[in-house]
Amino acid sequence: MKSTPRFRGPSLLLLATAHLLLFASGLVTAAVLRHGAHFATPFAPAEELRAFLASSPTAVRVGNFFLFGSAVPFGIFAVTAVSRLRYLGVRAAGTNIALLGGLIATIALNLSGAVGWILSVPEVLASAPAVKAVNFLNFLLGGVVFAVGFGLLAAGVSVTCYFMRLLPPALGSGVHPTIRSPIGPSMSMGK
Repeated sequence: MKSTPRFRGPSLLLLATAHLLLFASGLVTAAVLRHGAHFATPFAPAEELRAFLASSPTAVRVGNFFLFGSAVPFGIFAVTAVSRLRYLGVRAAGTNIALLGGLIATIALNLSGAVGWILSVPEVLASAPAVKAVNFLNFLLGGVVFAVGFGLLAAGVSVTCYFMRLLPPALGSGVHPTIRSPIGPSMSMGK
């Protein structure tokens, strides 16, 4: 009796856990190194933002180091998830959408960590307008751009898995009826 070969690749659970641990470590470490200082949002006045970042450059540097590092297992997760779908025989556009989303999210995390690190440099901290601009760029990369990429990754994987019937029945039955047949009731995507 022939056995089908197993998928050869890293564990998705292990990669997701590594990403979350690195990301959370950055948040916790930065909070501890700030010694309870009030967090200034990117929408705060420029001078308030500059004063906040200047008071704890080590916290900024360490937090962004972990953010940058968390992008590595996240990127490997995205590529492995797409590879696993292709191994299962999926030849739909959703796999490419998931890959695009994973790459966008990974690059956004990398750039956000690198740009955030710049906010710990004393010469940059000397100028309130420069701090405001760099911090807002950091916010856009780590927030908006990452969210768009992650959404594409999640949609590409989950919708593809649903239509290819790779989800357990318990998960597939909870899908809204309009998603089950996007073409219309007369042209079913199923059997």
